[in-house]
Amino acid sequence: MTKRRKEKEELIFLREVVNGLPALIYIKETTGNEENPECRMLWMNQYGIDLLGYSLEEIRTMEGDFYFQLCHPEDVEQISNKVEVKQEAAKIESVVTLRRFRPKESTDYFYTYEHGRVLKTTPDGKPLQTVVVAQVLSSLMLSQTQLSRVLKTIHQLRHQPLIDTLTNRETEILGMIMRGKTDEQIANLLCISKDTSKKHRSNILRKTNARNTAELVAIASECGF
Repeated sequence: MTKRRKEKEELIFLREVVNGLPALIYIKETTGNEENPECRMLWMNQYGIDLLGYSLEEIRTMEGDFYFQLCHPEDVEQISNKVEVKQEAAKIESVVTLRRFRPKESTDYFYTYEHGRVLKTTPDGKPLQTVVVAQVLSSLMLSQTQLSRVLKTIHQLRHQPLIDTLTNRETEILGMIMRGKTDEQIANLLCISKDTSKKHRSNILRKTNARNTAELVAIASECGF
């Protein structure tokens, strides 16, 4: 078998896998600036096209209205936490969220569990093209208890990378914060100054995107801390 023929067969196989997976897989391009971002769909797999009932051309012509036309209004307004990590000197954005889509000529929405990953960035490191895999959640999962479990898992996946950025000392102090220790008590236990203890707490809040100690405790609890 020649190399070209082998590559062609592998490409056909991968195309069949991608188009047949029970998930919406699409690639979007984001341009503009942070205040006025513009988003357009570049591609979607066949499973997603069949599920939504729109042709790829129709999806592309929606431009930035894709989410507004197909997603639940509450999900469109939702601001997802975005976690940026460095991989091979490039900024890679990973987004995990729960989103509801509505098929063409339907009034019912179905839930998806989305994970996005940046494929291409701008010269200054901002996301340009992102591939999104939206796993369709079976209606059998949508009891309140099961949905709560799904949401808890999503929150954990969303926040765990932030917790992982903490240093060993910050992790130790987070444990003390979780036990209700004050800055003064932490300082005494670690034989450091109160100002240093406050600085550590401030750094932990910043790294975890927590607005206050109560929110920090909630985030850490979701991650099983």
